[in-house]
Amino acid sequence: MDLRRLKHFLAVAELGNFSRAAERVCLTQSALTRSVRSLEDELGATLFERRAQGAELTQAGSVLMDHAHRLLNEFERAQQNIALVKHGVGEQVVLGVCPFLPKGPLQELCGAFSRNNPEIALNLVEGFVDETIPALMNRKLDFVFTSVPTPVLAEKVTFERLGKLPSSVFAAPDHPLARLRKVTIRELSTHSWVSLGQAYSQVALRSFFGQANCGIPSNCVTTNSMAFMSSLINEQGMLGILPDALIADSGPVKVDVASQPKAIRAGLVFRPGSKIKPSVRRLAEGLREKYAFLAEA
Repeated sequence: MDLRRLKHFLAVAELGNFSRAAERVCLTQSALTRSVRSLEDELGATLFERRAQGAELTQAGSVLMDHAHRLLNEFERAQQNIALVKHGVGEQVVLGVCPFLPKGPLQELCGAFSRNNPEIALNLVEGFVDETIPALMNRKLDFVFTSVPTPVLAEKVTFERLGKLPSSVFAAPDHPLARLRKVTIRELSTHSWVSLGQAYSQVALRSFFGQANCGIPSNCVTTNSMAFMSSLINEQGMLGILPDALIADSGPVKVDVASQPKAIRAGLVFRPGSKIKPSVRRLAEGLREKYAFLAEA
């Protein structure tokens, strides 16, 4: 199968229009149409329903789209590994890492792993679970070290729990609530909040406030940046829920809340049924050792 035709197919599938797809792949529309038809002839199936308003995937097209991303990602990984071999490096390990996790042990592990495995290129990709799990399933990542909320487990990944990350409500040291004891959830709901914009973070926040039968405060800012979230808490008087291990002594302080948020599970995530490379096994074992303290939390 010609990988160029797969790229042409994906362009049409993602844009839903042959004209716009032709611009993306730098072909004339007629050349793109011929490429897609050749792919359809090769597979013996119609991939698109051509309509006046655009192109829609057929059932066969939807099946191919699931596989096409993986095929192209595998080819890209192969190209990267061949390039590494040319430069005297044996292989590459790509690890997805959640921003929630304390970085100190990971930094120590990366240094030791690189010194002990000079033939292996280690690539760390930081991202939240709704970004890293799809990348894992599409073979862009070898495995993921992350906080794993329950909905993600429905993706049928292989999850190895390492422990949990206690989380708390945080505020600036001079926030009015920072000096009080046993603050109620309803009292918290009357203040400005900041939260991560990921769907699972919103579900967790809704569940937290649901304990007091009140919804997420309407004056809640959402962001995808942990650093920005922490700065809004510390400098703009907002409240937010963060893992305890991420907060430095000079930053935000815990609010003494009558009912603290639930701890976040943390662990390793692998593709189900996939063969795990020895290099990945070594790195995973290092993570188990460095983060053994999570099991005691």
